Amino acid sequence: MSLPGTALAGSVTKAVKVWAFQVMLEFFSASEASWPGPVPALRPKTPNRLGPTPGGALAVVPWQAAQTPNAAGGVAAALGALRNGQRVILTEETDWIGGQLTSQAVPPDEHQWIERFGCTRSYRAFRDGVREYYRRHYPLNEAARAAAQLNPGNATVSRVCHEPRVALAVLEAMLAPYASSGLLTVLRRHRPTNADVERDTVRSVTVRDLVDGAERSIHADYFLDATELGDLLPLTKTEYVTGFESRDATGELHAPERAQPLNMQAFTVCFAMVTSPARTTRSKSQRTIRSGVISFRR
Repeated sequence: MSLPGTALAGSVTKAVKVWAFQVMLEFFSASEASWPGPVPALRPKTPNRLGPTPGGALAVVPWQAAQTPNAAGGVAAALGALRNGQRVILTEETDWIGGQLTSQAVPPDEHQWIERFGCTRSYRAFRDGVREYYRRHYPLNEAARAAAQLNPGNATVSRVCHEPRVALAVLEAMLAPYASSGLLTVLRRHRPTNADVERDTVRSVTVRDLVDGAERSIHADYFLDATELGDLLPLTKTEYVTGFESRDATGELHAPERAQPLNMQAFTVCFAMVTSPARTTRSKSQRTIRSGVISFRR
């Protein structure tokens, strides 16, 4: 965890992101005793100026944690903080929270023993929620409906491949009680543009509404950079490194002799393919793009 007001560095490689996601889930899925120190009472502390309101004034309310454009780990961290009685502001540049699981259309990147062990309670609840969503809302055959380890997409990259919209529905359902109680505020289509930093303490982060251009200044005791690429790092002037560090810098046996700052995992581009038997022909392979979905026809 960070000290009050400091920014947690984001990651730039997939390996680190997956590790950070699991660590966040492990840390925040435990009981209240997992929170470092006593759980603070919900009393006015550092004000969060969340406005302007329709009347033109600023709404000033206390917040203990703020998380800027969030990936899956950001949702996990928000759940943990909320379960421990914290007020949380979650910002998101798009309409969908969840990052890799939703707007990026990437299945969960899991290990082969995920169904038996190596899975936290929070992540298990998410996976179970995905399966239950399909059982309740999709026309499954009897075998699929009875499968305890239902894999809706029947893919190999994950034991629970699913549609992005289903992950979104499950994540929002997990957050719904806290949004209803007022502990959670989600600012969709908001992007961080500036940060007020005093020495090593982040005092506030300014976010811009991508719809109307309005800017809001968020003050909180904790700021978590839950972006995919560490967007808050340059804004807060936080020190960070990318790629491989050298063996001299870390003492790591298998590190390269020289630093390789650009050595990072390549981008993954996902797209959907559908087969339409009614339109199958014996002509030369054709590709059609319709409504954002790429389909291949023979």
